[in-house]
Amino acid sequence: MLLDDEQAAELGNRLDAAYQFDLHVWREATAPASNYNPEKHANDWADVQQTMCLCDPAIHLLTADGKLVNKVAASHQANRVLFLPGYHSLSL
Repeated sequence: MLLDDEQAAELGNRLDAAYQFDLHVWREATAPASNYNPEKHANDWADVQQTMCLCDPAIHLLTADGKLVNKVAASHQANRVLFLPGYHSLSL
């Protein structure tokens, strides 16, 4: 099944956090003086998978991973990635 233009645009919009995360990693890895070592960033694969959950507009991510938060900061979905230390006063 092929996507029409409208569906492709919607998919791109819904994958924005994953795209921004991946773009951040790519820029970090390809910077002129980069010392990026994929072995030291093994969690990036799992993190980008988590950002794909944001395709569902009802999903929010609650994380203590400040690096993940920073990598999706340019996304319009960044407001749904909640940094755990900011929620320390929640009472259960």
